[in-house]
Amino acid sequence: MRNYYRLKLEELRRELARRSYPDYLAYVGGSRWKRTKLSEFLAGAAQSFIEEEEPAYAVLVIQTAPQHGKTSSITDALPAWFLGRNPSGRVIIASYNEETAERFMRRNSEKLNKYGETLFGTGR
Repeated sequence: MRNYYRLKLEELRRELARRSYPDYLAYVGGSRWKRTKLSEFLAGAAQSFIEEEEPAYAVLVIQTAPQHGKTSSITDALPAWFLGRNPSGRVIIASYNEETAERFMRRNSEKLNKYGETLFGTGR
């Protein structure tokens, strides 16, 4: 019986991760992603921006002090969540140098490979 509840709980966590970007971060980041007021705000703002019906060239700019969670809350995971939900979508990952941008791209690809089928029914 406990196994049944454990499976149901996992199903609920996956469904939340599909629907809610902050819950996706908690699911794929585990204890590495720190749920704070700022990280919740950043994740919520990103999800709201993605889900709004906007013109093709709408831009979201996020600016905070260094070491406040922008990378873990946005750059390291948002492209994977977006592409999981929108498999035909396109994402550009840019950074101050090529090496850093490639690292961000790799991290998102790893998330899609590891969680894409389980969460979104899409393997990459």
